[in-house]
Amino acid sequence: MKPEDLFSIRYAVCAIGWIGTSSDEYYADPTRGKFEIEGTGFLIEPRVVHTCDHVVEALERQRKRRRGKPFGSAAQFFYPDASHSDEWTTAVRPFEIVHREPRVNLALLRLTNRMDVAPLTLVSHEYVPLVGEGVGLCGYAHGSILMTRGGEVERVGPLVQTGIISALSPFDIARPERAVLDLVTGPAASGSPIFRLQTGEVIGFLIEGQIKSHAAFSMAQLIYRDANGVAIAPLMTDLIATTAVRRPPTAQGQHKAIKSGPSAS
Repeated sequence: MKPEDLFSIRYAVCAIGWIGTSSDEYYADPTRGKFEIEGTGFLIEPRVVHTCDHVVEALERQRKRRRGKPFGSAAQFFYPDASHSDEWTTAVRPFEIVHREPRVNLALLRLTNRMDVAPLTLVSHEYVPLVGEGVGLCGYAHGSILMTRGGEVERVGPLVQTGIISALSPFDIARPERAVLDLVTGPAASGSPIFRLQTGEVIGFLIEGQIKSHAAFSMAQLIYRDANGVAIAPLMTDLIATTAVRRPPTAQGQHKAIKSGPSAS
């Protein structure tokens, strides 16, 4: 993968979070660290962000806890300022939830305005994930903690991590549902794109990076584009075990293809 491909991935990844002040107060000084990150998302269309369903749930819980206090959910992007070579700019986009699919833990968000950033490319239906393949993750692990110091913003932009596919779920088949990654990350990385190191194409998104309070292998839900260009997330509906005399036990996974949602552009 070329350096510019990684740059494109970073610019299309956003923090999903909430603002606990009025819009006027926040925009008067965005460096005060008032944006609380709950998860990560990435562009799949100029106005559509892909993230986890449980990230949307976390935002809803925060809204209820605020009990009428200022609250606004948004996606926050960081990328170089085209007019100043040594400066970056931020774009904060409110959104509406246009699709949720808890069975595969995904949600689609429609931004109020399109982003002038190229959406990420999903692998095609012909791609077959392999154990041992190198993959990367780009997201906001640990949320606001790694971006602020003393209540003020210290750095901006997502983090990049790398690892390999350690195992496939339910097992090694052409269209597995999930991938276990030899990659340890932290809270708020949920929704991060998982991409091939070789090409930069997205193969899935992070749904679990930490089991309870313990660091562990990460889990990704796999996604791809079908022959018609529709984003698909495979879902295992049943796992049937069979045995035969003098033959080892075998298992067959029955899968269902789940569309990631209607067109939301």
